[in-house]
Amino acid sequence: MISNRELAAAIWLVILVVWGAATSAPIRRCMRGLIRALFARKFAASIVLGAAYASAWVYAARAAGLWDSALVGETAIWFILSGLTSMASVSVLRDRQRFFTQATLRIFSAAGFLVAIANLFVLPLYGELVLTPFLGLLAGVTALPRKTADDATAIRTAQALLSLAGAAFLIYGVVTLATDWSVSLATYAGRDVALPIWLSLVWLPFLFSFALVTSYESAFLRIGFATDDGDVRRRARRALVCECGLNVHAVAELGHPWIGRLVRARSPATARRLLSHYKQHRHAASG
Repeated sequence: MISNRELAAAIWLVILVVWGAATSAPIRRCMRGLIRALFARKFAASIVLGAAYASAWVYAARAAGLWDSALVGETAIWFILSGLTSMASVSVLRDRQRFFTQATLRIFSAAGFLVAIANLFVLPLYGELVLTPFLGLLAGVTALPRKTADDATAIRTAQALLSLAGAAFLIYGVVTLATDWSVSLATYAGRDVALPIWLSLVWLPFLFSFALVTSYESAFLRIGFATDDGDVRRRARRALVCECGLNVHAVAELGHPWIGRLVRARSPATARRLLSHYKQHRHAASG
């Protein structure tokens, strides 16, 4: 079920959305654009496929005793905040060479584990309603640019307060678990802590597949923009698939001037040699 912390966050989100939509025309335009993007055929299909994929793993986890109906709320929130967000973040593949490695390391990071522990036990709803905007404000301050010494001081103060809040939540959760210990509570706590870890882990193959498909789609579009010749397009696309295969970063980064050189290749063998040189260039640049 949804916790008080998640319910408080949802309440404040609704309040902010309604207030923003009622008072700001740019926010209304942004919301309309977001809704149109969510219901676009390709993205909506990707969401449905992702939900089906995650549901299949949840069903398997239930059979293995790692999941039960008490975790429905946590699972839905993970899918919205982590699953869908990670799908949107694949657009940074061109700038982050170790995207999937970093994603894997975050799953097993100590910080992620401590956050899961801290979220086990929450305050009453009125307490969470008070804390949520305060912590959100602190998080917003930490994202500000450090233009002056006062900015740096404010950011350090906000970071310190967030760390203290995280430590307090962690201690509260541990003490609650220790004082109200029972087998059923310990079992629920273990499943709750494990949920984001194993869900994020099994999500990686789907995320890789999604990134690969979207990267090839973007690369094929760039090839299409570079030439009007259908035969040249097909030859360039076949060469890209054969030479780059599952190298999602190489596909995502293919751009100027390599696209122009690729469509000017006179034969499939020449196109593949060109792409081989492109991969060597990438490897040398990243090394």
